[in-house]
Amino acid sequence: MNTEPLTTLKGIGEKTEKLFAKVGIYNLQQLLHYYPRDYDCYAEPVPLRECRQEEKNAVYGRIVHSPSVKGNQRKSVVVLELYEEPVRLQLTWFNMPFLRSTLKKGSVFIFRGKIQEKSGRLVMEQPEIFTPAAYHELLASLQPVYGLTAGLTNKMVSKAVAQVLERCAPAQDYLPEKIRARYELCEINYALHEVHFPKDQEHLATARRRIVFEEFFLFILSLRQLKEQTEGITNAFPIRAVWKTEEVIENMPYRLTNAQMRVWGELERDLKGHTRMARLVQGDVGSGKTILAFLAMIMTAENGYQSALMVPTEVLARQHYESLCTLLKENNLTEYNPRLPVSYTHLTLPTT
Repeated sequence: MNTEPLTTLKGIGEKTEKLFAKVGIYNLQQLLHYYPRDYDCYAEPVPLRECRQEEKNAVYGRIVHSPSVKGNQRKSVVVLELYEEPVRLQLTWFNMPFLRSTLKKGSVFIFRGKIQEKSGRLVMEQPEIFTPAAYHELLASLQPVYGLTAGLTNKMVSKAVAQVLERCAPAQDYLPEKIRARYELCEINYALHEVHFPKDQEHLATARRRIVFEEFFLFILSLRQLKEQTEGITNAFPIRAVWKTEEVIENMPYRLTNAQMRVWGELERDLKGHTRMARLVQGDVGSGKTILAFLAMIMTAENGYQSALMVPTEVLARQHYESLCTLLKENNLTEYNPRLPVSYTHLTLPTT
C-alpha cells in the first residue's frame, strides 16, 4: 500500500500531485518519510508590551474597532489595530476581505505571527487567527514545518501525512526487540508518528533517535553490500608500488599523522590488489584526506594510468588544482600535467 500514488489520498488530484513531485514525493512511502525540517511551538499568548520583534508571538486581542478594508476585490488590505497601553500593534492581511465579517467589534481572538517595525510602527502581517478555545488545544504542541515549493502549503503536506499514518497498516519493525532494547530505540511505527506529530519535545527526541539510527544503519548496510558485490571483481589495471609516493611523503613540510599513514597503507594495498578497490575515506574537515588522494593519483600516474579527482563546486576544483600543481612542482614531478576541464568540477592527472 505504501507505494500507492498520492492521488489515492483524499483531497489530492493531479494538480496537487505535481506539486508534491517537485519536492520528490511520488507515493505514500516517500510521503511518510518526508520528515519535517523544523517544528513550530505554540507558546502562551503574551501582552503586547512583552512581544519580541522579528520573532513569532501570540497575542490576546479584543476588537474595539472594526477593521478597515482598502482596495478592491482583486487587491485588498484588511487592517486591524490592537492597543494595550503603551503599545499599538497593526495587524494586516492581504487579499482576505472576508475577514471583515469575521473580526467583529467586541469579539476576542488570539493572533499569531512575526512582529516587525515598519515606518516607526509595529506590524504583524498575515497573522494566524484563533479563537481562545482553538488556541488552547494547540498550546505547547509542536506543529511540523515541512520543506515546500510554490503552491504547496504546509497544511497540505501535514494533512496528507496524517491520512497516510491513519490509513497504512503498521509496518513490521525489522529491528529485533533485543536490539531496540540494547540501543534504547523505540518501535518504528511510534517513531514515524511522533517525528511528524510529536506530543512534546521528549517524544520528538525519542522518535528522532530511532530515525537517525535507522538512516546510519541502512547507510552502513548499503556500503557493506556494495563492498561484497565488488570484492570479487578482478582489477583490470594492475598497479605496483612506487618510490615517488615515499619521496613526496618525505619531502613534505610536515609529518603525516599515524592515522594518515595507516590509511595510506590501506589505499596502497588496495591499489596493488587483484580485486577492484572500493574504499571510503572519512574524516573531519582539515584532517588530511586530500593529500591521500593526491598520493593515490601520483601512484596511478607512475603506473601509466590517468586519474580524476571529482568535487562538487568550481571553487573547490580550482583549490585542489592549485594545491596539486604546487605539490608536483615542489617534488620536481614535471612529467605530470594536471588539467582542469571545462566543467571545472573535476581535475585529471594524465601522464605526458
